[in-house]
Amino acid sequence: MSLCSGPLKKLSGQHLDALASSTHRAASRFAAIKAIRVYRAEAREKRAFNEIIDDAHGISLKMAAAESFFAGAGYLNSHGVVLITFVLGTQQVIAGKISIGQVTKKHCPSADTFKPSPPLAFSS
Repeated sequence: MSLCSGPLKKLSGQHLDALASSTHRAASRFAAIKAIRVYRAEAREKRAFNEIIDDAHGISLKMAAAESFFAGAGYLNSHGVVLITFVLGTQQVIAGKISIGQVTKKHCPSADTFKPSPPLAFSS
């Protein structure tokens, strides 16, 4: 996941910068337009503001796509291991090579580490 953190941080920073820039520009420009109320200036500032918002939206779409890709890759990796274990174990049980208990021992060795402890003997 460290491979994806750099690009995601960069996209996140660009996204925040674009939003801050649009907010600052909108506040300062619309305040000036309210004082002057020149139609052409207002239309020009609206176009500039919309361009900045569109840029921020484009960056947020890239960021969402990157996050979705890396999250999906992680889920695919973890669930793929379970699926492969299930398929291989099922094939071996159907072929009669091993029993279901042996599948657990062979493909899930960590399940074998939790053996029940022997009962405690109390002396009187």
